[in-house]
Amino acid sequence: MSPRRRPRDTGASTVDVPVPRPVPTVTAGAPRSGPEVVAARIVTTPPGPTAAVGVVRAPGEGTGAGDDGASGGATTAPGRATGRVTLAADGVWEVSVHPDATATGTATDTATGTAVDTAWRTAGADLVRRLSDLVSHHPVRAKRHLVQVEVPADAPLGGIRRFVVGLTVGGHGAAVGTRATAPAVRDVHLDTSRTRLADADVAAAVADGQVTGSATALARDIVNAPTATASPAWVAAVARDRSTGIPGVKVKVRDADWMCRKGLTGVLAAAAGSSRPPVLLEMVWDPEKAAASAASSGDDGDPASPGDGAGTVGSLGRDRATVVLVGEGVTAGGAGSVPAGAAPWAGEEARRCAVAGAAAVIAAVDALARLGARRKVVALVPLVDLTAVPAVAVPGAADVPVVTGADTGGATAGASAGGGVAAPPGSTGVTVCGGAVGPVDGDPVRVYGGPVVDTAGCAAAGAAGRARLLLADAVGYGVHKYRPSRVVTVGCLSPDTAVALGDRTGAVVTRSRGQAQRVTRRAARAGERWWPLPVPTYLDAATASPTADVSLCPEGPGVLVAAAVLRRFAGDTPAVHLDLGGAATSRECREDTDPLGTGFGARSLVEWLR
Repeated sequence: MSPRRRPRDTGASTVDVPVPRPVPTVTAGAPRSGPEVVAARIVTTPPGPTAAVGVVRAPGEGTGAGDDGASGGATTAPGRATGRVTLAADGVWEVSVHPDATATGTATDTATGTAVDTAWRTAGADLVRRLSDLVSHHPVRAKRHLVQVEVPADAPLGGIRRFVVGLTVGGHGAAVGTRATAPAVRDVHLDTSRTRLADADVAAAVADGQVTGSATALARDIVNAPTATASPAWVAAVARDRSTGIPGVKVKVRDADWMCRKGLTGVLAAAAGSSRPPVLLEMVWDPEKAAASAASSGDDGDPASPGDGAGTVGSLGRDRATVVLVGEGVTAGGAGSVPAGAAPWAGEEARRCAVAGAAAVIAAVDALARLGARRKVVALVPLVDLTAVPAVAVPGAADVPVVTGADTGGATAGASAGGGVAAPPGSTGVTVCGGAVGPVDGDPVRVYGGPVVDTAGCAAAGAAGRARLLLADAVGYGVHKYRPSRVVTVGCLSPDTAVALGDRTGAVVTRSRGQAQRVTRRAARAGERWWPLPVPTYLDAATASPTADVSLCPEGPGVLVAAAVLRRFAGDTPAVHLDLGGAATSRECREDTDPLGTGFGARSLVEWLR
């Protein structure tokens, strides 16, 4: 784990926080030699029943100091049957990948008929997990070895890319306890001397896989950060530090005063009662500005390196119009924020789910910039913290601001001289932003742009109810400012998704069948599964309120109603909601996923929008 450092000042109180852990550096080219090279090779044949002399162990199983990996069995850890790491008789580690992409290691998305190839990613993840386990038990931990993997002649380019993704994310879980400082594989070199592929193509595939895998790793780092660390200011600092120096990327961190002036009342209402100030993170990847920056600094004649965000960008076309991504960011929103009957969410799982949308969006925009995506992508991440909210005030008994609408210059009916709105009768209001405020649950809140939302029922929805306030503000702000061709919301807005689809599949909620198919097919290439959910028009009537413009938490099927509510704030802009559900966390080690936060959704966004 890297040394600790203090994030930049974002206008809110900050603490020393750990920097996200590095991922293995993967290179490709001619073979290397030396006494500190750990040899491995990919075997594209089905593993035989007696071929193995080593066993892949899940994190935490351990082997004890001095273990040489020998075992009499040929089995792997549960849930990882598509990748197998063995120690051959010549002392070389072998990782087996089934040669048939439609056989072992493949799951088919029956909604689209798209095969989700897991074999190559799982093989890479198994190899780095196994060798990291050996390194952590090595008696001489100070030695630095290079893992060199021989790539077979029949390896496909896509397989190499997915293998690198597996190397990057394998074993990348929560940095807590002894795992925070345990040695691990840091350098991997792919010996491509036997392949028939062009060196430039292999190098591009390796760079692509490294960036894509790093997006998942970054999302996991944000989701797995401990409660004491994961404040809104910390998440914003991680995003800004990560994107520093990338041409075409602009990051702004908006504080509570800025949101008060602009009228993002929903974010301020959701943050009521917390000792940690809210933050609106605004990230913009602009390929045209990146191209202009590359042209102005390219007089030295040096070509741009693959994946640097400057060598592959082009002009915006009609199909490359701006996309706004809005990620739910409720940090420390676990215990006390979720209804007791909202299984399977509980405690720490709920806390990680509540920030998973923000993590996926931040990581995806960072990766799209590094890959030089040709479309302009904007990430809006409203971040609030529920750590200091008393149990009796979650969320209905907290005082919240009700201020004027968007920065359009129009005054709100009933506004006081200070620019606020008088507290509703019977409420115990205080003065915020120059106006009176009232409780969330039941009283109206005016969000960005002027719509008034009815918050009745939000107390029962817990953190998900506050998340809708966040997303409503951010969606309205993004549509008003950027005029996008599409707005995409990402988060865990209801435990219904986990109940219906399990812990490996996310939900796509949109009225565009073509968009739903495009998401599922492209995400399948990244190894993530999504399922389209219906969007019946009768749910639009459920979002109406007799006392406000929109009912924020009406009765009905959770994720579908939430998507229908958010679509109201997008106006005529096509809206897509990606609900991470149970896939945001994992309780076991499977494929390229480790326990706790999975980073689900980041790779899907990259594949979809690149």
